[in-house]
Amino acid sequence: MLDSKLKNIIEQLYSIPNAPFSVTHRSTYIKDAIRNASLENTETPYYIYTKLSNGKERKIVFMSHLDHPGFVFKNSKEATAFGSLYLDKVKKLKPISVFNPNGEYIGDVTITKVYGRDESLIEVESTFDIPKNSQGLWNVGTARFDEDKIYGRSHDNDIATSILLNNLQRIENSEFEIYFLFTKHEEVLQQSSYAFAKENPLEINKEDIVINLESMKVYPTTENPMYSKLDYNSGVVLNISEATCLYGQSFSERNIAESLVNNISTEKNLTVQRAMAGGTSDGRLISMFNLTPNLVTLNIPNQFKHNSNDINIVPEEVLVSDVLTLDTIIKSIIYGSNSNLETNQFDISSEVKRKYPNFGKEISKPYAQINRRLHISNTDIINRGHYYPQSIPETVADMYWKVLSYLVYFINSGKRVKVSKK
Repeated sequence: MLDSKLKNIIEQLYSIPNAPFSVTHRSTYIKDAIRNASLENTETPYYIYTKLSNGKERKIVFMSHLDHPGFVFKNSKEATAFGSLYLDKVKKLKPISVFNPNGEYIGDVTITKVYGRDESLIEVESTFDIPKNSQGLWNVGTARFDEDKIYGRSHDNDIATSILLNNLQRIENSEFEIYFLFTKHEEVLQQSSYAFAKENPLEINKEDIVINLESMKVYPTTENPMYSKLDYNSGVVLNISEATCLYGQSFSERNIAESLVNNISTEKNLTVQRAMAGGTSDGRLISMFNLTPNLVTLNIPNQFKHNSNDINIVPEEVLVSDVLTLDTIIKSIIYGSNSNLETNQFDISSEVKRKYPNFGKEISKPYAQINRRLHISNTDIINRGHYYPQSIPETVADMYWKVLSYLVYFINSGKRVKVSKK
């Protein structure tokens, strides 16, 4: 059963709009929560992080992202869709709830046309004025709970963020140096974690542990029966891979993060699934920049990720039992002592790296090139905190960075983009 504090956080957080490039109000909520916990925060246009403890052992960084796929309005008729909204698959579209640039709900609109490259542009029918840079999210109702499930607009990734906020407090006498990291722009090819991993402000090294938290679809990336048994009802998924990579692929060391989670789940008899799972997340960039081999993604299975069941727009659903499992794992790490980092019988990272030494490498090359282009192209957009330019200088800046990004992209086209720890 969920405690009242966690339920309250879920209800509050889910009510704050969070379309890509529009997370100012969500960021304010996070910073207020950090201050209310008597902690300090560091904020950039890409991420917010806070330090919970001063343990002398290795760092442990927990990551969760703040945005959810949605729409940004150019005017009362036109908007751009950001993130995977499956507009090409869904047969019946829900109304879009619109929030003005101050984050206030101003009404619902219906889509009348979907067009453009990747069907990322929409036209809507509206009976009210929509200011530029308003944002829209599917109207699937408010967060609600029953005995077994939680239903919400944005479990990806609000459920993981809520769990972190539920554990946000100063930790005394911890063996680890613990950080909570909240990235602002994950749904647009993980632009925040690209900036974070490139800058590496926490000086993460190969001794440190990164635990990325997610709530996404569950599907295997191999047909090997040893690593492909996954479903939506058998527990939290311990990801040691993504569609583009095996975590720690460039290191000979084993994955201590995997061992830590497996030892906790074994000791506490928690239901955890282990396989080679797909998708892309913030963990990809930690791996791409080779910060540490000790990286896992803990994924709460979310069958209707991004509000789609391939036919209709629906609330996302997660199991209460999975939420409690993830909460237990986090508490065990941040409040525990003498954590067991020894090899566990359920560890699979090392053998998977031996069996699939080149897994995902061809797929990762174009991702790296596009990430580099987007990092340049969206420089001014991310720094100012809204997508559409609202002045001539902003328009000129957008054009400059976009042209520069494509020059760099085409110069490097066909070449592997070199990424390294900074």
